[in-house]
Amino acid sequence: AVAYEQIGSCYASTKNYVKAEENFKKALECATKDSDKALTNYNLSSVMFEQQKKEEALSYAKKAYDSKLSVASSAKVNIVYNYALMNQENGNLTAAENLYKEVFTYDKTHVKANTNLGILYLDKDDADGAIEYLETAYASKKNFEICNGLGNAYNKKENYEQATKYYAEALKDPSITAEQKTEVQTS
Repeated sequence: AVAYEQIGSCYASTKNYVKAEENFKKALECATKDSDKALTNYNLSSVMFEQQKKEEALSYAKKAYDSKLSVASSAKVNIVYNYALMNQENGNLTAAENLYKEVFTYDKTHVKANTNLGILYLDKDDADGAIEYLETAYASKKNFEICNGLGNAYNKKENYEQATKYYAEALKDPSITAEQKTEVQTS
């Protein structure tokens, strides 16, 4: 199981997701420990997601989540976050919100969970909730998504000074695309 898991991880690292999937599935067939199954299901979920197999990704993410107690805390946070993300990607927004909040039982400052939860709140027109989570993410990392989200949240609150500050910060991210730059300029 361990050998297949490692081979699958190598294939995933080289973006050969079909081969990664094959090896992770072989690892599951051989795995005897719940912790090995949890981690393999987590990895298989990620690989399925990369192949746009969202429902299958959600299914494997749930299996990993159901076995999360068998793994170390550092792995738990990733398993819960991944399950939240898979729920969000499949349109299960209430489940995603609850799972992102569960991530905070393991890591209160988890950047991606705070960012995604902030964006979910922004989509629900809860600017204050969005700001709370996005500011937590911003304290650890300043990237386009976080800064643009904060700009949008403050814009909804008609706090244009703060909105402008965060939009300007979003434009400083060297990895933004032309489309993202246009999005900020339009806001």
